[in-house]
Amino acid sequence: MKSIAAAGHGLGNHSYSHPYFADLSAAGRRREVQAADRALRAAGAGGALTPFFRFPYSETSPAQIGEVNGLGFADIEFTTDTNGWMGSEGGMTVDHAVRRALDALRPGAILQMHVGASQGRTEVIDAQALPRILDAISDRGYRVVDLRSLLAAQR
Repeated sequence: MKSIAAAGHGLGNHSYSHPYFADLSAAGRRREVQAADRALRAAGAGGALTPFFRFPYSETSPAQIGEVNGLGFADIEFTTDTNGWMGSEGGMTVDHAVRRALDALRPGAILQMHVGASQGRTEVIDAQALPRILDAISDRGYRVVDLRSLLAAQR
């Protein structure tokens, strides 16, 4: 987290323990969002923090979005997930992750990728795919922007 923030990237809230929000009460969902916010601040995220929240598993409802909005966060979802987190055991390859990303490429697209792999695996399919995705984005005339630019446009 510190190296991401130090590199100038923004950090959003994704919950403290990544639960299924439908399984929680409103109070439980509030605790998850607030605990993650406190943990990020305590870890030194400071100025890198954004007012964006992504629901675990993209499991949202209008009522839950309202709850998160009430805590000062805007729900930000994604256009596609590369699914690199599934790893080769889940049928994913770097080529497939790149293809998923590029098939969804359009103005305003938001791509979800993961830092690591699930269930203790060590594969980093998304990290391997990222340079190819960035090159293809550029080759197609698009550019990557920081979601914080949405906040600057509001001022």
